[in-house]
Amino acid sequence: MAPTGKRTTAKDFKKFQEYCIYWINYYGLLDWSYFFKWEDLETRDAETILDYVSRQVIFIFDKGIIDFDLKDLAFHEVTEALLLGKLRFMALERDATEFAIKEEAHRVVMILCNVKNRKAGKK
Repeated sequence: MAPTGKRTTAKDFKKFQEYCIYWINYYGLLDWSYFFKWEDLETRDAETILDYVSRQVIFIFDKGIIDFDLKDLAFHEVTEALLLGKLRFMALERDATEFAIKEEAHRVVMILCNVKNRKAGKK
């Protein structure tokens, strides 16, 4: 979806939700509860709020004019938040250990390996 000069619609919001759920399932990130909001955002097309303890994520879709294709936007939000978010968070933490960061990186690689194997028909 290229910028149209029009605000996003309820149909766009529904599609964004569908695409996010697709990527959540694609990556097998089924241990998260997810919620969606449609709000005016100041500087972004979408954003996420994560709670690692409760394993909840809120995807917020902008009511304004978006600059990205809906499929790409959903892929970006799910990948950045659920696949890479904890790794990014840990990298910014003062007390994150090298072991913990490597362990999280390994988790991401294993998710991608599982996706690759599913696509190749392996178990």
